[in-house]
Amino acid sequence: MASRATAWIGANDSVALMAVDWLKARDIEVPGAVSVTGFDDTSAALRADLTSYRFDSASMARTMLLQILSSRSWAALSHHGGMMVPRGSSAPPPP
Repeated sequence: MASRATAWIGANDSVALMAVDWLKARDIEVPGAVSVTGFDDTSAALRADLTSYRFDSASMARTMLLQILSSRSWAALSHHGGMMVPRGSSAPPPP
């Protein structure tokens, strides 16, 4: 692989799944040569065994509701956690 990249991160799970298909069509092993990770942890990621990032949706929903129901101006950014959900599309980088 010309770029020598060992990991690709999709903008979301759909993009990551398209990347997996594109890589495999070129006989590039996923996760052997390249690990691929999505972003959303959708049911499609689960079905495809795609590693993905899962947002803390409950925390995000609480913040959105507080912003909607508050008369206060919300100029500051809010921060929400999440976690990686490792599945079959990622592995340690090759030696």
